[in-house]
Amino acid sequence: MKKLNIYLALIALVLCVIIVIRKNDLTLTKVASLLAISKTSETFNFHTVDAIAKQKLKSKYSPTPEFKIPGLDGISFDDYRQIEYKPDVAIWKNLGLPYQLHFFHPGHIYSNGIQIYEVIGEKPVEIPYDASRFNFGDLPLSDEFAELSKKLRYTGFRVHYPINQKEALEEFLVFQGASYFRAISKDQVYGLSGRGLTINTGPKDREEFPIFESFYIKRPQKTDTSITIYAIMNGESVVGSYEFIVKPGEITTIDVRAKIYLRKKIKRLGFAPITSMYLYGESDNPIL
Repeated sequence: MKKLNIYLALIALVLCVIIVIRKNDLTLTKVASLLAISKTSETFNFHTVDAIAKQKLKSKYSPTPEFKIPGLDGISFDDYRQIEYKPDVAIWKNLGLPYQLHFFHPGHIYSNGIQIYEVIGEKPVEIPYDASRFNFGDLPLSDEFAELSKKLRYTGFRVHYPINQKEALEEFLVFQGASYFRAISKDQVYGLSGRGLTINTGPKDREEFPIFESFYIKRPQKTDTSITIYAIMNGESVVGSYEFIVKPGEITTIDVRAKIYLRKKIKRLGFAPITSMYLYGESDNPIL
């Protein structure tokens, strides 16, 4: 008897749906369109990124693509600094927002191409590589660069904000190279760099460097005092999802949330690792 009641209820529900569709002249295409709108209106948040990471875990490990450009790969750091991102084409430049994005070009020791998405209205939109956004100084570009540039990706990005003066947007946050990132507070210079994760760090083991291979950066509002950045980590041994809520100011803070999924057994994992070089140490020549 209970089963009969359930069947009757289902039939009644189907009939109601059919009546609504006919009454409103809805075709199957229109219904599908409405469902699609409902799906895309979902909030893009840490759980969204974590679902992407879980999906990646199901597939075989595929290394992040490398782009070793003749004439740029392996150049000195001083030469690499000649590659300047044009401030006039900064992301959000003309929107009157307190933040702007600049990108880093492949070259020097940075060859892993990453994907960068801007999250607009809960929808991620990829920001494709564009060579015209850069000045290359007097660096010689090879004849094949024009063809290569059609497939290139950025290797990182930096965020600008009026960290010191209200009228001047300055770099205060950088993500570039493996899972490295760094930030400064007001009136500071860079010191320690953070890393998303360390794997098998030590003298007897081969250290693995997983990579933040895709970023999802939420477009901020004019009154936002923080910027939210999501990242997907990919490595031979791990997959990870990350959320960075960065609040610049007198003391810049970064609230990090992460989930790490192992592809295989790992001897040593390092969480919230930091690394740096020194400004002064016992190896320096005496000042006096």
